[in-house]
Amino acid sequence: MEFRRNVNLAYLASVVLLIGLGGECRAGDDKDCLECHGSKQRIADAAGAMDLKLSAERSARLVIAASGPGNVHAGIACTDCHREPPHRDARLNAHLASLACQTCHIPTYARKIPTKTNWDWSKAGDSTRAEDPHHYLRIKGEFVYGHDIVPEYVRHVRAMADPDPAAVFEASNRRLYEIKRRMFVSLSYFLLDPKALAMTYAFAGQPTPLLVRPGSGAAVEIPSPTTRLPLGAFRDTRYDTASLYLSRGDLLLFYTDGLNEAMSTEMTPWGDDRLKASLVRHARRSLPDLADELLEDVRQYTHGAEQYDDITFVLMRVA
Repeated sequence: MEFRRNVNLAYLASVVLLIGLGGECRAGDDKDCLECHGSKQRIADAAGAMDLKLSAERSARLVIAASGPGNVHAGIACTDCHREPPHRDARLNAHLASLACQTCHIPTYARKIPTKTNWDWSKAGDSTRAEDPHHYLRIKGEFVYGHDIVPEYVRHVRAMADPDPAAVFEASNRRLYEIKRRMFVSLSYFLLDPKALAMTYAFAGQPTPLLVRPGSGAAVEIPSPTTRLPLGAFRDTRYDTASLYLSRGDLLLFYTDGLNEAMSTEMTPWGDDRLKASLVRHARRSLPDLADELLEDVRQYTHGAEQYDDITFVLMRVA
């Protein structure tokens, strides 16, 4: 299998690396790392102090790549730079079973672009209200956006006990409903058997992934489970799964609705048809190039319109 992630906000990768190399970046969004942090050698010295596993030259190159203008392929995980276990103190490493790295090292999110923190879908369909992607859309309802938010962490380990996507979703749904009403989580959960080339999955509010088979010339939605309500929306939702058998050369696009609903300056979404056409048009390219072309098609369509939602996707090709 070959995968490609789109890191929709390149600044996030910069923040991750800069925290690892000596602290949070507060210089502003328009600066390159080296403007403040000096030479590659200085970055390399910091990398050595933090016990990074990469060479000094590569450490510097990663920082530059992450902060480069328009770079959406930074895709850098903590373990790309840090050794495993990452801490020299065994007591800190013991926390890794229950805490993600981001809990301590990325204390806030949505630092640059505000993110949706509340969505009241019951208000959708009001033709008397003016539309604004940050406050109200008739097809979606009313929103509240937040900036520089301190996350609330909920530990709910279910997949280890029973990996069935439907069982995981039902248990998680009840837990989320009990914690906070009128809030929900949009999620998809896929189990891939690489030997059988089979995928079992459940949806909870996320768009249906697209599939392009070799020689088909078309992008189609994969079979969908019957229930796909977001987690936490209703207490006793029953979830089910669907399955898909893959073939060599199959191309899959998993994405959030910020991709197909990217808005033009006239408040018109890019739409499913344009997304499918773009995926088919560039399907033969390598995954990195395909990701670039998808985003470029979005940029050409939105033509400088303000981005109101994240654009996140994963590409997978069966080798």
